[in-house]
Amino acid sequence: MNNLHLAAAEIARVREAIQAAAPDDEQLLADMLEGETDLYVIAARLLDLIENDESLVAGLREQIDARARRRRRFDARIEASRHAITVLLDAAGLDRLALPEATLTRRMLPPTVEARDPEAVPDEYCKLVKKPDLPLIKTAFAVGALPNWLTFVPARPSLTIRRS
Repeated sequence: MNNLHLAAAEIARVREAIQAAAPDDEQLLADMLEGETDLYVIAARLLDLIENDESLVAGLREQIDARARRRRRFDARIEASRHAITVLLDAAGLDRLALPEATLTRRMLPPTVEARDPEAVPDEYCKLVKKPDLPLIKTAFAVGALPNWLTFVPARPSLTIRRS
């Protein structure tokens, strides 16, 4: 990053010199920045890095999705195998089967409840998930002192990349 700071300082020096000589000539400034600095070369290299990393991220997402599908298939196969063992134990009239590699035991699980329609469950039977309403907070504390549980995030630069 030291080279970046040196390049940024050189770019700022050229910009200041051009603006002092011709403060309203944006075309001259753009031409001089392109001809006298590495601004365009550095920005192009950084854009290449961004595009490469975005490709890697996309590839990772595909791998993660593929592995998630694979895991679901394995989970389903495990469940089907467990069910098949239960069917075999039922057919044999056994609750327990001792094998050299494992002992298989069949038992009944206690009954439980399941919400068929979570949206229809009354509030008194729900857990509250606390999440700040940031637009409301921003409006309420737009001016004046902020409470100790709130902090102000100052304006910061953002970069938009429109690919041609």
